[in-house]
Amino acid sequence: GMGEVLVARDDQIGREVAIKRMKQREPSARAVARFLREAKIQARLEHPAIVPVHEIGIDEAGLPFFAMKKLTGTTLESIIEDAPESEYGQQRLLGAFVDVCLAIEFAHTRGVIHRDIKPANIMLGDFGEVYVLDWGVAKVGAESDIEEVDATSSGDPIATAVGTQIGTRGYMSPEQLVGAADLDFRTDIYALGCVLFEILTRTPLQQTKDQSSLPYARASARAPERDIPPELDALCLAATAVDRDRRPSARALGDQIQAFLDGDRDIAQRRALANDHLARARAAFTPAAGEQDYGAAMREAGRALVLDPTSREAGELIAKMMIQPPQVTPAAVDEALRIDNDHQFRAFGRITIVSALAYVPFIPMWISMMPTLNAGLLIAALLVNLVIAWTHARGYQAPGAVVVLARVSIVAAFAWTFSPLFLAPALAAAFGMVLALDPRLTQIKSAIGVAVALSLAVIAPAIAEHFGVLPATAKVTAEGVTFFAPGLDQLSLWYAGAFSIALTCTAVYIAFALARSVRTARRQLQVQAWQLRQLVAE
Repeated sequence: GMGEVLVARDDQIGREVAIKRMKQREPSARAVARFLREAKIQARLEHPAIVPVHEIGIDEAGLPFFAMKKLTGTTLESIIEDAPESEYGQQRLLGAFVDVCLAIEFAHTRGVIHRDIKPANIMLGDFGEVYVLDWGVAKVGAESDIEEVDATSSGDPIATAVGTQIGTRGYMSPEQLVGAADLDFRTDIYALGCVLFEILTRTPLQQTKDQSSLPYARASARAPERDIPPELDALCLAATAVDRDRRPSARALGDQIQAFLDGDRDIAQRRALANDHLARARAAFTPAAGEQDYGAAMREAGRALVLDPTSREAGELIAKMMIQPPQVTPAAVDEALRIDNDHQFRAFGRITIVSALAYVPFIPMWISMMPTLNAGLLIAALLVNLVIAWTHARGYQAPGAVVVLARVSIVAAFAWTFSPLFLAPALAAAFGMVLALDPRLTQIKSAIGVAVALSLAVIAPAIAEHFGVLPATAKVTAEGVTFFAPGLDQLSLWYAGAFSIALTCTAVYIAFALARSVRTARRQLQVQAWQLRQLVAE
């Protein structure tokens, strides 16, 4: 540039200041005017982000100078090129950029257009200050540009100041490039958009000296690996729009970035809190976790997911806890199972009533067509089963052994009355399916016990017949099987067919009831599994 900056001491106040003086020993009048113009513009703009001017004067050599605040800091250009992001992260740079926007807005309200905004002209102080430097090519009000400028605004190799084309290539707006005479504040907005792009991508928007074609200013397309927020992407595009009527003001640009930062800080705080809750959840969730620890882990993980819905770790931990239950069943789960078992007992009772009522129409035939003892045993066994089923449907639970013995009694009565080889095996199979609905009999040992009891109800009469304890009810010969069962003496083939149909329908009803229960349970499990997958869905 046309000037050089020296460090000096103000003896009157006792402070260090920066002195900017002209390099040329014999500058032209135009150069002197331009130098003093910069000092006066900078002095009129009293803003925290614009370096204050303390004094304007003439030195002993007769050359102009101005004294200003001595700065200590780093230019944004150096930060972007060399500083580690751990020291100057995106939030910090965006916060500084907001201050720059406000400083430029202040200048615009005073009728001043900077015209050379770029990272090299933005300084971040060592103690949080932000400064906009180099107002040497600024335009004030409606003044016309100097036809011939003696020096550029900086020593940048791609800086230019030919005719009315004043600024730095790579940061010049389209209207600057064509040397438009009606430049206004919107040309600074374009340069601010270029600086914002560079903050987001860590690369210049214009990467070559040739600015004949304007680049696409979508930062996320240039640096997809940086996960640039879409709000900032849109601001880059708006600020660097070719149509200057579409560009926002400097204040609007800064306010929108500040709004993003406020939301981003809130997100950062929520994520920090979520990480704390997640750490506590992991500490509580151990293989030996008891009911209280397990519950605490689930609550903490849930809070983490509420605070940060994008947390894959929290979602995976919740899914893991749902899949891996505690070693000791919680008391609340036992109570829930008790209530669920009560509902199952009621359903079990209703199904049993329906299956038992299928045999009620045959009672008159039993009474009229078979010995009294056999008919009495059948009716008594049927009534006992109906009473037990009714108590279950009303919510009263008979002991499991009593339920099994009731089913065994009716199978044994049928085996003795109609022969162990006729009807009794099918009836035992049907009752086995009914007993499978009893929650108390779902264990393997209980299933074996039920199978043995029902099998004995069928086989015991046959063994008794073999040893002569009971009269034979069937005889197997070469011609076939002949039945002598007391329940078959006077019964017709129609009765046997009707009874077989009733038995078949009962078995089908029970099987479908079981299948419906299984389908409902499987659907609930699949829905729960789908819900868990959504916690960690991509």
